[in-house]
Amino acid sequence: MIKKSAYVGAFLLFLFGVISCEKDFTDIGSSVINNGVFETKDTLLDITISPVDIAAVRADGGISVNLGEYLLGVYKSDDFKTIEASIVSQVGLLADLKVVENTYGADTTVVTKMDKVLIRLPYQSTNTVNAETSDGNSFRIDSILGDPTIPVAVKVYRNLTFLNTLNPANPTQQNTYLSDAVYSKGNELNEDANFSFTVPQTYPLADLNYGKKDTVYYFNRHLSNGNTFTDSLKIANSAPFMAIPLDNDKIKTLFLDKYETTDFESLQAFQNYFRGLIIEASGADGSLVPFNFSTGSPVIDIFYTNTVLANGSVIDTITKNNSFPLSGVTNSIYKPTAGSAPSAGNFVVQGTAGTMANIDILQGTELQDLRSQDWLINDASLVFYIDQSKDTTHVPLSLFLYKNEDGNPSLIKDVISEGSTVFGGQLLTDETNAKDRYHFRITDYISDLLSGESSYNPALGLKVYNATDLPNSTIDTIVDSFNWNPRGIVLHSNTSSNTARKAQLKISYSVKK
Repeated sequence: MIKKSAYVGAFLLFLFGVISCEKDFTDIGSSVINNGVFETKDTLLDITISPVDIAAVRADGGISVNLGEYLLGVYKSDDFKTIEASIVSQVGLLADLKVVENTYGADTTVVTKMDKVLIRLPYQSTNTVNAETSDGNSFRIDSILGDPTIPVAVKVYRNLTFLNTLNPANPTQQNTYLSDAVYSKGNELNEDANFSFTVPQTYPLADLNYGKKDTVYYFNRHLSNGNTFTDSLKIANSAPFMAIPLDNDKIKTLFLDKYETTDFESLQAFQNYFRGLIIEASGADGSLVPFNFSTGSPVIDIFYTNTVLANGSVIDTITKNNSFPLSGVTNSIYKPTAGSAPSAGNFVVQGTAGTMANIDILQGTELQDLRSQDWLINDASLVFYIDQSKDTTHVPLSLFLYKNEDGNPSLIKDVISEGSTVFGGQLLTDETNAKDRYHFRITDYISDLLSGESSYNPALGLKVYNATDLPNSTIDTIVDSFNWNPRGIVLHSNTSSNTARKAQLKISYSVKK
């Protein structure tokens, strides 16, 4: 009898819990109900999509904000904007610079000859050779967009605009630079005014044509008597790099001739004297290459040779190399050119200074009407389908959705409450493995609106995802405008004639029978 009473008591306690839970169901933000008291239904609600042209994004880095990755080159697609991407960077200072370091007697002369000056930009690459089966190296260049066989013109200028780390109008705040900022150009510094680059997809070390150009750079050293000998430049692991030759005489005047002057006595003095470089890419087509300024160690390499003469005879030959890091404030310049207008029923999302869209949901009296329904929200989703008839070669791997009130872009609650994986936005494929859609779950956000817990319902911004979009903490809800991902995608809009793929808000809910 005691055992039976225990079972009866447990059952009554369970039943009381069920009744209590049913009584409180309307207070639950979201749940999935699967019992005889409630039934689950779905509804599709219309939304409005408004394309937005992105004039500029925040593009400053270095001391102010470490973006890490900067783009150089040209990316063209018929369905998107053509993006010409350039780089502006301060230059770091080396300590104790002297052209001639030793002290010689009155009968000794040192003749300095400039050998070669390069901007060295290491590619982001992957060694594809298995170390256990081969002694060589073969590299794949990562994340190239566009056609790497089409030459892209590059010109290098002395930057005359002071790159201030603090806001001149409010020195307590960090300064910011947009991707359409205008910089004053000084003299062109290229050795070859017609310099251009192409980027092969792989770099076999055994291939001399590639090796001489990209994994090792050969140049001549010069003696005082006019004789030359060959030297070479390699970087760690013989990895590939872009080399942009600069004019020897101009760099000698700007750098070597100034080494022991007040312009080089401190970093502050130097960066006021030499305010950096503008590395400008241009063209109608080509490839866009990312360079990592955090780990890639881009530099200006200055090679020169000191020939030491005593009574007219050579007593020593000293080869020297000073490598000035491209560091400090580093900014991107994105020069966009409009592409073809999207066809009816489509809209375009493209990163950098491309395009995005505003998504309006629950407009007019719709929100108030739904609040009166007393729904329990199980799931709320926005799905954006790809127009598979358009260019899908270099689509974004993720898009990002956020609250886009003017002047106050912020995270949707589900990013923090459910996590980025559940929130979604990743590229999804269909059963044939074709690139198909981007799916966002905004269940908590919609639940708060329908329950009346929140009435804040601004337009939702849809853009290409950037690594800076996710919060650093649970209290960091601001969405910055940084974007160095130039990929783009054509999506079906809310007016698409393809009803199965038109953009809509789908809500799954439970109601009492």
